[in-house]
Amino acid sequence: MKTAGRRCHLALLRGGTARISPARLVALVFGVWLVGQAARDRFWLTGLCFYFPSPVCATVLVALAMWAWHSKRRRVAGTALALAIAPAVFTFAVENRWYRPDGHNDRQTTRLMHWNIWYGKLGWKPLLENMMAVEPDIVVLSEVLPETDLEAVAKILGEDYVSGLAGNMAIVARGGLGSFLRVSTPRTEAFLVSWKRDKQLCRLLVVDVPSNVLKRRAPALHDLRNLIEQYQPDFVVGDLNAPRRSLALTNLPEGYAHAYDQAGAGWSYSWPTFLPVLGLDQCITGPRVQPVRYDLRSTRASDHRIQVLDFHMDHQAQ
Repeated sequence: MKTAGRRCHLALLRGGTARISPARLVALVFGVWLVGQAARDRFWLTGLCFYFPSPVCATVLVALAMWAWHSKRRRVAGTALALAIAPAVFTFAVENRWYRPDGHNDRQTTRLMHWNIWYGKLGWKPLLENMMAVEPDIVVLSEVLPETDLEAVAKILGEDYVSGLAGNMAIVARGGLGSFLRVSTPRTEAFLVSWKRDKQLCRLLVVDVPSNVLKRRAPALHDLRNLIEQYQPDFVVGDLNAPRRSLALTNLPEGYAHAYDQAGAGWSYSWPTFLPVLGLDQCITGPRVQPVRYDLRSTRASDHRIQVLDFHMDHQAQ
């Protein structure tokens, strides 16, 4: 009986080892990533696969190759390394770029800053220090607690700053803030905000898309596209909780484009800030905006990186 029990135990161990063999893990990891890139967020399940980050996929495949090599499975190791090339190419040649379009202009630019501050969980002092270091003309903050003293924040940034709350988002800007029109849908929070400074009038659509990965985000992004078409804002900015290559975000209304595509370069992912692998925070510009430079800045004050856009306004464009 003891011998039979040992044989049974060994058989179970062998079976468990087979179930988690390097070959099967390699196929699973690459298959999930490939399905996500092929269909993106067209369906709920493919959307989940789409959120599997390309740099993570490439790293995991290289790690599995090392495991297979250590286990003397040379063919599996070679296959894993070969498959890792595809997500690595997507990371470095599709989802990011390493040159910046020529945005040189002698005119003084206006600076927009967006930041998901994670409800100030890491303290307001580092948040304010980073905002002052950026020296923005207008700041859009996501995940703001309703009891936040925005007037105090505005005064710290400067005497000519004003502030306003839009749901769980806030705007602090030089000049004047006009109406805050709530244009939210059941699937996404959105406000249309007017901002005037030095006879320059802009309209911003500030957006917050829910982060629950178990709910389809594509319908919320389609709602956002409809809002852009309806209200024609100059800027669409916020934590969209969706990559720039989401289907609805690659099919923007005419004249609209991502600030990163127009004036950005380098690592385009914004979350998590200590090792960013997903680009969830977006800035989209309208026909009247001339982006000059777009950057993402890492800090230790939040789990999201800061978006910074320097731009000009073309008042003759429609």
